[in-house]
Amino acid sequence: MRWFSVTASLILCWTVVGMAVGFGAMYADFKAENRAAALGGIGALLFLFWSMAVVFLIIAAGSWPMYRLTKQWVAGGQVDGVYVFCLIVWFFCAVLPGLYLVRFCWQKGCRKLLQ
Repeated sequence: MRWFSVTASLILCWTVVGMAVGFGAMYADFKAENRAAALGGIGALLFLFWSMAVVFLIIAAGSWPMYRLTKQWVAGGQVDGVYVFCLIVWFFCAVLPGLYLVRFCWQKGCRKLLQ
């Protein structure tokens, strides 16, 4: 359970920070007259909803196999390899889309800043 939490936290942290940099670059408003106008823009709202969706999907996808694995371990039974395999699949299904999403946001942000 500890390693699942650490892994999920690292994936979420790196993905959300990468998205924040990308969305900040995509929707940068250097001509805003005050900070409140820049902080409450469409980019901030899009980032908020996208990051909430990413957090929910990553945690929801990994919670079921981790729950089943922990339940079997606490009950003193044999740990089923199916749930370990599901956690390994979850790891790759969380990391790869996270990396793709960060790369996509950064590329769009860089293109927007270079214009």
